[in-house]
Amino acid sequence: MGFVNNSMESSIYHLRSRQAQEAPDTLEPPFSASSSLTPINHQPTPDQSKGRSHTSIVPLLSDCHELLPTAHYTEAGGVIACTPEDDMSMFLHHDLDVTRLNYIHKKLWMAGRSWNYYALHRQKMMKREVVLTEQADLHLTWSASTVFVKPFPQYLGHHDFWTAHLCHQKELHGAACGFLYSYTWLVSHESDFAIAQSLNLIPRMKWTQWRAYIQDVRRTIDRKPPEYINPRYQFGELRLRRLNWLYRFFGRPQDRSLIRGYFYNYRTYSSFFVRRFAWLFAFFAYVTIVLTAMQVGLATQRLQPSQSFQDASYGFVVFSIAAPLVAVVTAAVTFFIALLYNLADTLSTRRHQEKKTFVQRKIRTPSIGDA
Repeated sequence: MGFVNNSMESSIYHLRSRQAQEAPDTLEPPFSASSSLTPINHQPTPDQSKGRSHTSIVPLLSDCHELLPTAHYTEAGGVIACTPEDDMSMFLHHDLDVTRLNYIHKKLWMAGRSWNYYALHRQKMMKREVVLTEQADLHLTWSASTVFVKPFPQYLGHHDFWTAHLCHQKELHGAACGFLYSYTWLVSHESDFAIAQSLNLIPRMKWTQWRAYIQDVRRTIDRKPPEYINPRYQFGELRLRRLNWLYRFFGRPQDRSLIRGYFYNYRTYSSFFVRRFAWLFAFFAYVTIVLTAMQVGLATQRLQPSQSFQDASYGFVVFSIAAPLVAVVTAAVTFFIALLYNLADTLSTRRHQEKKTFVQRKIRTPSIGDA
């Protein structure tokens, strides 16, 4: 199986390397208008369908605004409502943002292999639980028996939406194309399609429609050089634990943290200590077994007169007494560091929100001269 994966990666790499010398084309959607996705619950009305082909009904651009979320969070912790009148570019940059991974792109080989994508049925075979996330930079990151997958944004299946909002900025276009490319591998079989719909990863539609759309996307992207898609998607799945270690030392200065790493998924101190110090129980169990064995050995006639064995037993007894004390002190210091860090972060966020509220009130309050 490893030989097959390596051969596939090698063929993709050489194919794209030969195409890297091609001159970049004008940015355009990676699929034709006739391949646009029309979810079953967003079919156009008879009046909207007039003048359009019956074999391929392309949804209207106005229909796509209904597919946006109600609100999204900003990096500063604020909430912005998503309406057609809002800054669509800001929302799209937030929704497709993978800049944290691009910052450590040269070190991503430590967290995953290039072009390493597994279909959804393969995820099930590996006993992984698919967990939904709306963060693009957590898409296809995995830890233990969990893999995070971002649901397919329905606006990415709309040709006119690409033309209006995604084809004018290279960064947005590359991030959107890269995300689409990941789904060409995730949902490549009809069994994957059934799994994706059961998990609400893709909108309700027919398999034939999805197949035509994905084939169109793959044909377009495969003809382009690797730079056509965002560099993050030149890697497939990324191990979250290794990303945490990488980001503790090599992450962006504003995000770098020895406590939080890349993704901090602890919400209580109890869960933090259970995961971080669970190995101590196995360690102390091993120490107990060794001490019991040494006690039995000292009672035997063959080992009792051995000075080297008695010295080793003495040293291990001292170690077994000191080790728990060191472990308790380490846990206590870790707790207080985490407590102080979270307290400082909470106070900083509170000051920022109070300052922001004060500025907004000052702007909205008319002066006496204006009254």
